[in-house]
Amino acid sequence: MVWRVFFLLRGVSTLFSSTAKIAGFGAALFSDGNVSFLGSPWPPSVNTGNINELETLAVLMATRHFGIHSFHLIVDNTTALYSIRRGRSKSYRVNLVLEQMTHLNIITVRYIESQKNIADALSRLYDNVDAVEPKPSDTTNCVAASDEALFGLGGGRAKNRSEEH
Repeated sequence: MVWRVFFLLRGVSTLFSSTAKIAGFGAALFSDGNVSFLGSPWPPSVNTGNINELETLAVLMATRHFGIHSFHLIVDNTTALYSIRRGRSKSYRVNLVLEQMTHLNIITVRYIESQKNIADALSRLYDNVDAVEPKPSDTTNCVAASDEALFGLGGGRAKNRSEEH
């Protein structure tokens, strides 16, 4: 099923995004015949337990990591799907993330079941963060950002982990 959806969208970048609980997020980008993956624990500055905020934030962080602006989006959370389609939410914090996404050209937003989402396994890499602590070398390319940068409170931008140290 994943590949059938992918081939329907061929020719334009397609981003699969997923979040697993509050542990981490994952994304897969199909673009120009190439596949790129991102799996990362949430940075300590992201301190929300609201899955809808995390799902929307995962999309924003993936677009910043991959540097894409025009793409098809496939998510495994219907609340995030509807919020992104409408460009608004009942949640103040989700609206702050959506404001950061207004410059993006999201061509279509589609739903996929978690079991069929290629990014779901990447997001679950950090389900048991107490048992496996990532090493600094493992997170060099992972996206990290402060609440100020992500929620527009300071006008900052997302940073790579290597920029924080």
